[in-house]
Amino acid sequence: MVSDDSIIEVIRKRRSWRTYIPEAMEEQVREKLEIRLAEKHLGPFPGQVRFRLIELQNDPVQAKQKIGTYGMIKDARYYIVGAVTRGEKALENYGYLFEKIILAATEMGLGTCWVGGALHRNDIARRIEATKEEYIPAISPVGKVVEKRALRDQMVSLAAGSKNRKKWQELFFYNHFSTPLRKEDVPEYANPLEMVRLGPSASNRQPWRIVKEGGRPRFHFYLQKNRFYGKIAHSVLGAEDIQYLDMGIAMCHFAMAAKEQGLQGRWLVAPPTYFEPPEGVEYSVSWIEN
Repeated sequence: MVSDDSIIEVIRKRRSWRTYIPEAMEEQVREKLEIRLAEKHLGPFPGQVRFRLIELQNDPVQAKQKIGTYGMIKDARYYIVGAVTRGEKALENYGYLFEKIILAATEMGLGTCWVGGALHRNDIARRIEATKEEYIPAISPVGKVVEKRALRDQMVSLAAGSKNRKKWQELFFYNHFSTPLRKEDVPEYANPLEMVRLGPSASNRQPWRIVKEGGRPRFHFYLQKNRFYGKIAHSVLGAEDIQYLDMGIAMCHFAMAAKEQGLQGRWLVAPPTYFEPPEGVEYSVSWIEN
């Protein structure tokens, strides 16, 4: 992060903003953001991820058409763009690291919004000189936002159900998927799990499912898959499922909140063998306390 602000408070404060003030970013803020983007980004999985800040100038309408947000984003002058090398769990890695960038921008007082579907990826790739081994899963506008949400912003958020979050018993489980996990069962992990629950996801589907292994500080992360997003990913990314970005976001929120509370752990691909997940639910990764 860029300051001493609580990551838990930053996660709570983060919102998806679609309407911006099209003025130049303050030099100090832009410099701080670009320094953050230029850092070496190490995620939970192997693979390279890099980020750039691009500015739309001269012909903003034409530039927006080339970016391809199709009217979802209004008056954004700047975008955060990233590229990831193809490989196993590349999307989870990208989601994890891009969400860290989103939270850093939020802490700077800037608005952001995940945009992953309707993009002109070839045009964006040329802007950042992406190689053939790289692809662009998602981008985000970034900048100052209007003090009050525009009506169109409110309607898009309402349509997406952004304020509607699934309940704990729908997302978190104890030992297997038949027993919901209660907050009182894991008081030290209540905040990290709540930060997962508050994370952004495609169409607010909140596909994360987490099973706390009984008697051990071990959390198994699963993905409730949706065929629609799998088809989108295959057609536009050549990737398996764009929802893996959501899994990366969930991992980011959990790990950062756990670290803030002094809970140290590591990510490990080690699926439990004592139960089988429900149909359509796929194991992703486990967090194991050190």
